[in-house]
Amino acid sequence: MNGSVADTLIAFLNDELGFDPERYTATTPLFSSGLLDSFALVALLAFAEERFGVAVAPEDLSQETVDSIEAFSRYIASRQPPAGT
Repeated sequence: MNGSVADTLIAFLNDELGFDPERYTATTPLFSSGLLDSFALVALLAFAEERFGVAVAPEDLSQETVDSIEAFSRYIASRQPPAGT
C-alpha cells in the first residue's frame, strides 16, 4: 500500500468528511459497510482527482477499486506516472 496516498485519503475522510478514525482502518470496507455513502464517495473521487491527478474511469468504479483506503490507494498509485517522469 502506498502510505502517503493512504495517509492523505485518511486525512481527507477525517478532516473534510468528519469520519471517526476509531471506526475504520485502511482495510475496512467503507462503501459496502455503509460508512461511505454515495455523496461522500463523490467527494472522495473529486478529491483524488484534484490531489493526485487520477480520475476513476466509470468502468473502474467498483468495490474492488474504492471500497477501502488500501484498495483505492493501490488504484491511485497504479494510475500515477512513475517518479521522475
